Amino acid sequence: MGRDPRPGFPDPLTPGENTPLLTQEHVIFVHRRVAAARYLPVIVQYNSDLSPTWNTAQAGVNGVTIANEADFYGNGIDKVEIRIPRTLAVEGRLFLRLRAEE
Repeated sequence: MGRDPRPGFPDPLTPGENTPLLTQEHVIFVHRRVAAARYLPVIVQYNSDLSPTWNTAQAGVNGVTIANEADFYGNGIDKVEIRIPRTLAVEGRLFLRLRAEE
């Protein structure tokens, strides 16, 4: 995610990063991706009850949008923003998770 994982090297998050933001219409999830990891599929999934079945957020499916901004945080550190419509929530609940696979 473009951060130094070693203890003792603080790299504070920008407010709102990796924390879903709510608007009237969407749940917005923003995360960083280093250029060297662009080949990895990074997947955001959602569901309303934390059951083992998760829906994969796909651009253009169920109103989901995904925007990638190369070098947004500096050279080689991209911004990825996923917007999931709040209408997909059941009884007002919508859980998100980020997966990366190699």
